Amino acid sequence: MRLPPPESEVARLQVLDRYQILGTPPEEAFDDIARLAAYVCGTPIALISFIDQDCQWFKSKVGWDVDEIPRNVSLCAHTILQSEVVVVSDTLADEATKTSPLATHGGLRFYAGVPLLTPERYALGTLCVMDSVPRDLSGEQRQALLRLASQVMSILDLRRISGQKVAPQNDFTGGLESKPAGSALSESDIYRAVSQAASDAIIVIDEQSTILFANRSIERILGYRAEELVGQQLTVFMPDPLQRVRRQAMRESLETGEKHISWQQVVPAIHKSGQAVGLEVSFGEFVAGGKRLFTGICRDVTERKRIEDERFQLAAIVESSEDAVIGKNLDGIITTWNTGAKRIYGYRAEEILGKHISILTPPERPNELPQTVEKLRRGERAELYETVRITKDGRRIHVSLTVSPIRDNAGRITGVSSVDRDITDRKLVEMKLQEQEKALRSSEQRYRSLFEGMVHGIYRLGREGEFQEVNPALVAMLGYNSAGDVLKLNPATELYLDPQEKPRLLQKWLEETKIEDEVKWRRRDGTIITVRLNGRTLTDEGGAVHGFEFIAEDVTERRSLEQELRQVQKIEAVDQLAGGIAHEFNNYLGVILGYSEILVEEAGTNQSLRRSVAEIKAATHRAASLSRSLLAFSRKQVLEPTILDLNHAILEAHKLLHRLVPANIEIVPLLDPALGRVKADPGQIQQILINLVINARDAMPLGGKITIETTNRELDEFYCNQHPGIRPGTHVRLTVRDSGCGMDRETLGHIFEPFFTTKEQGKGTGLGLSTIYGIVKQSGGRIDVDSSLGAGSVFRIYLPRAHGQVAHSEPTVMPAEKPRAYGTILVVEDEMALRRLIRLSLERCGYKVLTAKDGTEAIEICQRNPGQIHLVLSDIMMPHVNGLQLRERAATLCPEAKFLFMSGYSEEIILPGNLSAHGCAFLEKPFRPDELARKVHDLLTGPAAA
Repeated sequence: MRLPPPESEVARLQVLDRYQILGTPPEEAFDDIARLAAYVCGTPIALISFIDQDCQWFKSKVGWDVDEIPRNVSLCAHTILQSEVVVVSDTLADEATKTSPLATHGGLRFYAGVPLLTPERYALGTLCVMDSVPRDLSGEQRQALLRLASQVMSILDLRRISGQKVAPQNDFTGGLESKPAGSALSESDIYRAVSQAASDAIIVIDEQSTILFANRSIERILGYRAEELVGQQLTVFMPDPLQRVRRQAMRESLETGEKHISWQQVVPAIHKSGQAVGLEVSFGEFVAGGKRLFTGICRDVTERKRIEDERFQLAAIVESSEDAVIGKNLDGIITTWNTGAKRIYGYRAEEILGKHISILTPPERPNELPQTVEKLRRGERAELYETVRITKDGRRIHVSLTVSPIRDNAGRITGVSSVDRDITDRKLVEMKLQEQEKALRSSEQRYRSLFEGMVHGIYRLGREGEFQEVNPALVAMLGYNSAGDVLKLNPATELYLDPQEKPRLLQKWLEETKIEDEVKWRRRDGTIITVRLNGRTLTDEGGAVHGFEFIAEDVTERRSLEQELRQVQKIEAVDQLAGGIAHEFNNYLGVILGYSEILVEEAGTNQSLRRSVAEIKAATHRAASLSRSLLAFSRKQVLEPTILDLNHAILEAHKLLHRLVPANIEIVPLLDPALGRVKADPGQIQQILINLVINARDAMPLGGKITIETTNRELDEFYCNQHPGIRPGTHVRLTVRDSGCGMDRETLGHIFEPFFTTKEQGKGTGLGLSTIYGIVKQSGGRIDVDSSLGAGSVFRIYLPRAHGQVAHSEPTVMPAEKPRAYGTILVVEDEMALRRLIRLSLERCGYKVLTAKDGTEAIEICQRNPGQIHLVLSDIMMPHVNGLQLRERAATLCPEAKFLFMSGYSEEIILPGNLSAHGCAFLEKPFRPDELARKVHDLLTGPAAA
């Protein structure tokens, strides 16, 4: 219910003024109500106040030192606008109070108030309780506040009436001072006002115990309305035993002549509800209308009796408590001492009562009590803290203290009570626990440091294979941002490539104690990694498996390198075989080719013989081409690298490449105009292009597109570490891409092996890609391939970028006939058939020829013919003494002799550049007799380093 609107404020202030309460001193009656309110609500502060136009005046205060505050900061200013209990659980959260200085700076967080309402429903002020922490009131506590507020108004009404010259008498109906005619109130008015305003129940009975009058407080105490009791017998709420009390009172009245008698003992009564009620009763006698009447003033002491009982019980509990309960005044003098205090501290009560509390306090803690008292005076709550005390025998013990204020009836703090509990044993246990916890934390920190800092992934799985804990390394390994992201994963579908892999592994792990496995996982970006797992099962005390722990190592790069190493080792084994075969094979081809040329010369006009010899030569050339492919694969082919423009080489080969593919295949060049130069053998570059285009053509029987692309590419150390055999730096990349059928992973593992082919028998030698592999490796580069079934293939070749001008070759002018010359030539060749052929070919040209089967025999011939040998024609790779060693030792014996080396494959020592640096020339096997004759002629007739 809303109170009168603001326009009634003037009338409210007039009514307040009539009560003459502002500025009056404290009164015990009001103080009792305030203390009871604080007790019932369990708050440190309770106030009875009145609000005028500008201020809030405090009539009674518990836990509050201020006499008045401005109305505009008052919390109660909102309450007088209401008619019921106002409860603010948290003043800082309530719109009406959150800006009040009492809340923001005064520390008041809880408020509950009841308006003090006159019969006309004007609010004079409030009864309120407050606290420094947020809280609430129960329904019973709210009702209690309403009743206490009503009690305040009863006192105020009685005070106002009593203020009209009312003087207290010995009995209830004691005489009223005579009043002049026309006085404001009659005696009956005053009598009725006092009786109705009284908080105690007042009844009037006659000699037959018939109730003649009852005030309205009877309803509050006994549940009966006054009109219900009038005319009833007293026994309606007072049982027979009370009749004896009444008769005793009457006898005492007659014997003593006193007309007012009271008892402090409790008299039982019956509430209307049937519940027993304890009443403290006083009787008075008066005569009215010639009849003897009796007044009874009944006070409900049920609550007081309950409180007294509780106090008695509390005193018994305190005395028998195992804890020390000690009372001190504000000066620190000990005033109370229970048996628990004697047990803990060793002093008997008579030894310590009247002594200062410092007898128990260590010297280093002199300010404990003053600081505690100061806190309590500021209205702060009782505190619990731990400290150290000294016993009678000088021992130091640990105690926990619960400190509370001791107040007088006016609510003033007069002392401090503490409950001391000996926690020494607990402290010793706590210290041990702290040491254990410290050791545990240290162990946990070491574990956490290891767990968090480990370069390998560490994780724990539940029994069903779900992630329970992961370290940062595992998070990074899987490409996620946080551990939470990984913990949310469903390993079966989001980690393993095959959803059935997880249950299969779990079943396997359940049967193992030490786990070693290698699995394929899918990272967040979709890439596949190979992970090596080392772990163990986690079991409970009964041996049941409840989870797994693992260390996970990403071995993707290692496995890739191992695969590449195995591939390299396999290829090296094959290329050693291929190189050796090619070397010997070239010797035999040289013999066949040489004698074929001689047969052609001797055949004359015999066409049948010439055709047969031509077939032999053609087969020999095809075999020589095969031998060169083997040498290219084994990186033992003799190259003549030059600085060249890769774009120019591609454009020059473009017409040739077009002739290699059908009309339904398009060749698209995408050439970088800023492409760097490379150092390579032009013929080998052309062979790479031809082989790659042919492979792409064969992969697209229904047509498609071949893209040839060039670009510059910087290769860093990370890439080179992952791809051994290539150095960091600027490279030129040649990419050949097709839209063909592609290859599966198994095929990709074999494509660079010699004689491996996926084509039908007779449609390929299996040397195309192996030849490219050897050329690229011999040129200091690298070749990579990406392919999958149905998605075509991409070959990427990286060649080191070279600096310098592009070399331009001059066209070779072939002589019309075989050149002839004169001189002595030493032929050194370990293959007898080839040695004989070379001797025959050179002798047919007119040269004198000496032969040796190895370097040692050649040196002996030089020693026997000093200065007589004009040219040494020697194989390079020979046992015991190789060609270059022969050259060094023969130079002193035949200083004018020139050297022409021949070989079917290349090693570092016989690269043409290295031979030129030694003043030597080179001829690649196999060769025709006319090529040999021309080379020898040029050397003997030209400059020394021809």
